[in-house]
Amino acid sequence: GLFGHMCIQDHDQTSGPENLPARCNLVEEVDLLPKNANFKNLAVGLLTLFRVSTRDLWSETMLLYSLSRQSGGARPENGLELAQIAMAAYAKETIPSQKLKHLYEARGALPSCQSDTEIQTLHDAGVIVCENLPCRETCGSIFSLLYFPIFVTMSSFVLMNIVTAVLMHELINTHEDIPMVTEYMPLTKFAYLYRRWRRNCNRKKKLFEEYHTRLKQLALEQVLSIAEFETLLDDLVKTFVLVPDNSILGHIENECQAAEKRAAEED
Repeated sequence: GLFGHMCIQDHDQTSGPENLPARCNLVEEVDLLPKNANFKNLAVGLLTLFRVSTRDLWSETMLLYSLSRQSGGARPENGLELAQIAMAAYAKETIPSQKLKHLYEARGALPSCQSDTEIQTLHDAGVIVCENLPCRETCGSIFSLLYFPIFVTMSSFVLMNIVTAVLMHELINTHEDIPMVTEYMPLTKFAYLYRRWRRNCNRKKKLFEEYHTRLKQLALEQVLSIAEFETLLDDLVKTFVLVPDNSILGHIENECQAAEKRAAEED
């Protein structure tokens, strides 16, 4: 596949009867693909596409799959030879710190990722092994910069249409139980319901403005503290805007009366 050859996290460090280092050792840890976001097999590949379709870190995923030799900057002219020497020393070394040093030398000689030719040359030299033959590069593809944006756009469009279809279906089912202006409801009845609704709205609006004015005046007179004013105003909004609750309105009325009584006593 286009991305199936790329290296993933927690890959096999060594392989083969001689315990030679694997080709993915040459790739920096930050450039390795996540274990749950790669195309090594069909199941994980489908999971990766689903994750990208939800737009979860899709741009970071796209950049990982666009890994190229140019990403690591300029290479030394004899980089392949230096990498071959370093990986040969890595394979023979037994001290972990020295092995790591040789590995960094090889990565520095061939930074970022390695081409098919470079990997095959190192394999033919007997300093690395490949999980599959012929050896494949460790680089990604520039086509990821085109593939992932197109896939995200198309999947978002499909998901949006699915969500819209579900919402419309639920809306239609809900409206089957709600009387609307149809051939079964005369216009005169609808006009009556509208006038009644409008009258209730105007009454609630007027009552809200009256309480808001009282609370504001009590706060300006410093009978109510700022915290008390904000709490009562929040309760007032909940009563008229969110869920109507007469008990909350009664509590606000009691608080206003108590504050007004304190103001009268102070005068």
